[in-house]
Amino acid sequence: MPWHTGRAMTNARDSRHEVRADAPSREAEKTPGFARNYPDDSDLAKLVQAFGRGDFKAVRLHAPGLAASSSDLRVKLAAAELLARINPSRAEKTLLHVTFFLLVFITGWWLLHRH
Repeated sequence: MPWHTGRAMTNARDSRHEVRADAPSREAEKTPGFARNYPDDSDLAKLVQAFGRGDFKAVRLHAPGLAASSSDLRVKLAAAELLARINPSRAEKTLLHVTFFLLVFITGWWLLHRH
């Protein structure tokens, strides 16, 4: 019997769906790895959860306020880091502009040099 058929494959498929006691919860899985060492703060935890869900609009709206209003320097730094992680870097902006320029240039070249 080939290795990819039969009982061995069924057992492998079944073992992937087992829930283990030492497995992290769904909320812990959504927490980004870089945020696991953030300080305990309820507002910061909400921002981290929003980041984990992909709700970057909420992070963009609330992170500056938390960074400005918090008295804990670690919370301020964590909120600023979350905001920095969703903003594009200078290199990303440059590559986007170069890509746009090339698209316009190649399209113009093609339109002007058609036969």
